[in-house]
Amino acid sequence: MLMAKMSDVSGNVFISFPRELGDSLLGMTAEDFKRFRENNDEDTVKDLFHTRHFKQHCVLVKARQDSFNNSSGFEQEGRMKYFAMKVLPYSLQQENRMLLNRLKLYSDRSEPMEIE
Repeated sequence: MLMAKMSDVSGNVFISFPRELGDSLLGMTAEDFKRFRENNDEDTVKDLFHTRHFKQHCVLVKARQDSFNNSSGFEQEGRMKYFAMKVLPYSLQQENRMLLNRLKLYSDRSEPMEIE
């Protein structure tokens, strides 16, 4: 499980990525990363992470609210947890197509409805 801080214009959240999705973000499997980390110094490992910063991805995220008792034990507190379900390469053309499709849905709804 890989935990990553993801940001967009609305802010940032920490998202948990299962192994196969984490591999695509990191650019190598967990086993390869373990060997890379064992065979290289700390600065080289940091450089690897720096090369992966600020890469654009389309991530389908599932949010879940966990409730737990606070320190007093009487009140319940909630915390959101985020899990990646799918990671796709970022494509400006595809993003524009999806946005146009959403706008078309709204324009179709804005037409007056007939009441019988």
